[in-house]
Amino acid sequence: MAANCTLVKEDLLNPCSASSTLSEQVTVRSFSVQGISGAAADQVLQAQVADDGTRSIPVLNSSHPDNPNSYVTHVLAHPEGNGTFLVVVTYTYRSYPVPFLQSFHGGFRQVPTHYDVNGVKATVPYTPTGGSAVKPQVAALTRNKVTAALCFRFLQTTNPEAATAAYANNTNSAVWRGYAVGTVLCLPITGSTRDGIWFENTYQFEIDPDTFDEYAVYEGPDGRPPADIATPIVTDGSAYSGNGWARFVLNDQVDFNTVFPFIT
Repeated sequence: MAANCTLVKEDLLNPCSASSTLSEQVTVRSFSVQGISGAAADQVLQAQVADDGTRSIPVLNSSHPDNPNSYVTHVLAHPEGNGTFLVVVTYTYRSYPVPFLQSFHGGFRQVPTHYDVNGVKATVPYTPTGGSAVKPQVAALTRNKVTAALCFRFLQTTNPEAATAAYANNTNSAVWRGYAVGTVLCLPITGSTRDGIWFENTYQFEIDPDTFDEYAVYEGPDGRPPADIATPIVTDGSAYSGNGWARFVLNDQVDFNTVFPFIT
């Protein structure tokens, strides 16, 4: 333990003291610790100001008093003789105001459908030669569906495990980055850390312009919708059922603008 006569003060005469450049992302402060005789360097780092007890040598991972985004990464004590030590404290700027990686990937996948782009059932009429028109046949079609993925990477203090539990598998309840309600799905958030404080987190989102809702269509014995079901499927969210079809919301929704304010 340090003696009661211990004095800790910031050594403003030291040329390294209180220097800071954000471009280098490093801040250095130095402290003079006096009044300790026969103390080891590790004891010096615990020294307190004798008169009021309010100042101590900054410890690892503590923040800079004038820059909360800078944290102590190194503390070194140098003996100078006569019970005096010079303590050099190095802070590193470890916060990024913007994502340091953003990527977008797009593609297509083929999906079967019995409906056209407007949600109208695709039927093919037929009238035999010399006969009467027969019941229209429902067409089995295949269309290309646009798929896309957004990826953002940040250095932040958010624990990715907790963020995944809270938001993964949710879709957007409000328009987000220009995407309509229900068209963006939050995937599991991944991240890694070296110190348990700062995480390099990756946020990924899948985009489906048709929303992530599911549509079920009544099927006849032949596996196709009966020809007399003519009501179009409504895809703008204004209706959730019709003659022979129903729409189902399968994902919880959350306002991405509120829970991901750092993604713009």
